[in-house]
Amino acid sequence: NWRITSSTDWQGYAPASCSSESVVYLHKMPEEQRQALAMDMYRKYNSLIFDAALPQDMDVSWNKKLTSTAGLTHYKRLIDRETSLAIYTCRIELATKVVDTSFKLERTLIHEMCHCAAWMIDHVAKPPHGDVFKKYATRAMVLAPGVNVSTCHNYSIFYPHRWQCGTCYQEYGRHSKSIDVRKKVCGACRGHLVYLGRFVRS
Repeated sequence: NWRITSSTDWQGYAPASCSSESVVYLHKMPEEQRQALAMDMYRKYNSLIFDAALPQDMDVSWNKKLTSTAGLTHYKRLIDRETSLAIYTCRIELATKVVDTSFKLERTLIHEMCHCAAWMIDHVAKPPHGDVFKKYATRAMVLAPGVNVSTCHNYSIFYPHRWQCGTCYQEYGRHSKSIDVRKKVCGACRGHLVYLGRFVRS
């Protein structure tokens, strides 16, 4: 398993070119629509960037437990008992809490598809962001102008629950109200933490 990253826009169910003015927020989108958007986007870029060399029915799923990485690609290598040939497969997981816009979805998905291509076509997994990965990343950025495939993501993650140190004013965010201020202190100065409340996207 390798940590991955990568961003698109959604109008109806069809992926469009990236634009900050047309970014769609996914956090309130019904699960079925979010999945349909991901698969439409996957098939579009599979054809455009990878010449449809990746499976049309790739296992692309959403994981609510991933909180610090945008996505993961899981690799598998099996040996066919009849032919003794190796079969290379993979699946993609997207972080529901991190990939919360169509922009992040596009970049994350394309990035992970580059990992899939490196594994399924070239049979290379290590180094995860080596020459083979970069070959597909470069191809993606040429064929899909406006898309940047980097080796790591720097997405700003939205945390609904937030705390602040009363001494140094360092802020901490979590997806749930999981910091007990009676037991936890600031990691920077060991000051007292104050719960700021639950925030909503605006």
